[in-house]
Amino acid sequence: GVGNAVFRQGTEGQCIRVAPYYRWNLGEWLVGRYALYMGMRYDRDYYDVGTRLDVLWKNYRYLQVGGTLMPYYDSFLKGLVGYQAYIQSFLLKEIGVFAGAKNLPDFRNVERRCMGGLVFAAGILCIRPEVSVPMNGGTHLSRVSLFFVYRSP
Repeated sequence: GVGNAVFRQGTEGQCIRVAPYYRWNLGEWLVGRYALYMGMRYDRDYYDVGTRLDVLWKNYRYLQVGGTLMPYYDSFLKGLVGYQAYIQSFLLKEIGVFAGAKNLPDFRNVERRCMGGLVFAAGILCIRPEVSVPMNGGTHLSRVSLFFVYRSP
């Protein structure tokens, strides 16, 4: 996959990240994805490299449990580890809700946040709008993120 940050700043302050991944199934109920990634700002001010492991236990449509572990290296911040844990439920066949906690970096640094949102999953496309708020008083910013996942058939 390829990710690009979109902020209210010029192109030189944005970053791009490339992440080839391998998706696997362990039986019917456990799905995982392993990725290696590399990213940098367009002005080459910094770079980061890392790995990411995502796991989703989906034994029941009404209750699924997921998690992520993401150790990475940032050229300025050095070595960091991000994580997330969440539960999700599909009340309708293609529409679900999720809630959890994370410290995955939205931009560069880890930050403890509560998150929640919706999941729209139809065939090979999954869209996941998310709202996250900080768990501590270090920052006062709530974020709205939108994730698109295209699954190969």
